[in-house]
Amino acid sequence: MEKIATLEIENSSFRVTVGYLLDNKVDIIYRKVFPLTIPLNDFDIYDFESLANDLSVLKHLEDKKLTIPVNEVVLIYPPYGLDVYTSTKETNTISDDSKITALDISNCLSIIKKERIPNPNNIMVDVIPNLFYLDNNVEIFQPPLDRFSSILRIKANIYTLPKKMIDDIKKVLSMIKIKVKKEVIAPVGTTYLLTSLHYNPIHYFLINFGERTTTVSLVSGRSVVSSTYFPTGIEHLVDRISLNFNIDKDVANKFKNILGLDERKSTFNPSIFQDNDGEFSKRINNEDLVNIVSSFLKEWVVSIKNAFSTLFIDSANELNLPIVLTGEGSELNGLLGYLKRFFVDTSITIFKTNTVGAIEPSWVNSIAAIYFTSVYKGSLADNEKNKVNEVFRIESKNEDYSELKDTL
Repeated sequence: MEKIATLEIENSSFRVTVGYLLDNKVDIIYRKVFPLTIPLNDFDIYDFESLANDLSVLKHLEDKKLTIPVNEVVLIYPPYGLDVYTSTKETNTISDDSKITALDISNCLSIIKKERIPNPNNIMVDVIPNLFYLDNNVEIFQPPLDRFSSILRIKANIYTLPKKMIDDIKKVLSMIKIKVKKEVIAPVGTTYLLTSLHYNPIHYFLINFGERTTTVSLVSGRSVVSSTYFPTGIEHLVDRISLNFNIDKDVANKFKNILGLDERKSTFNPSIFQDNDGEFSKRINNEDLVNIVSSFLKEWVVSIKNAFSTLFIDSANELNLPIVLTGEGSELNGLLGYLKRFFVDTSITIFKTNTVGAIEPSWVNSIAAIYFTSVYKGSLADNEKNKVNEVFRIESKNEDYSELKDTL
């Protein structure tokens, strides 16, 4: 039972989670959100020393008089600038009897890893096999260990991210002597967690409604195939409430957390805030808050629809894919009902984990990273180059794969 610490850096805070996988379920022993001294903009680091100082808390985490020192982390990346490529490579099996071993799979994956990345500004983060081919074009989804075939062909997704983004955060971690155990791209890990919880659709949109950024990923065949983002998050709603009502952000945040979009109709429009400032009395009603929140969400939905169009720019098909929501913003009261007005015939799910103490959508990326790291070591892990985990991608052998056709 290996304890795994994850680190997810957002725009104005960072999340630290420590847990382990037991009976295919993630258990958490520590979780906390820490503020950033200097906020980040789309993961651009302006002050390395400031961020290093913030992250140094990892060295001596404390919870209920329990000290948890962390020397290595699973680093969770946002899908900013994510490029996904599909590659198929083939190799001959090396044993005399053509029995496939882990070394054969490793050799074929090593050929894929040498693939030239079209975008020179990106670097490879992971390679995840989706399909294996044997003699006579036999297709299987699971690693074909101990099967007999003279050739082995693997179709895999290559995930790449901007080199500068990765180099910068690793530089900060090296300044405080924290090692990177594993790198997980947030939506990639989340798709694995969704699959483990038997989420049925194999094609869907995965939306992370974060602090100051929203990411939208297209999932096809339970694999992330493309992603985009726009600079709007739940903190922008807090800013708008604070500005419109001329109140502190702490008070505005309480309105967002407790009331959100509370559209219950009543002849009595109660005051939700009243403050006497000198000779003037400031009174805010629930209807005032609803107008602000609904106006913000209307703009956010327009950006979501634009993101969907961007992800399908090369497709002539108009798809009505299910939507899965994660992130802090998806906890907003009334969000699900509001979205169903705009996506009438669409299945919309706010993803909550089954992890006690961390079921909120804001912790999905952390829980998913622990699960992903535990069940799939990844072809790029230094200590796993000659090993292949049995869990790659859970698929039914009779399941037809289509990039653009959903099968429920």
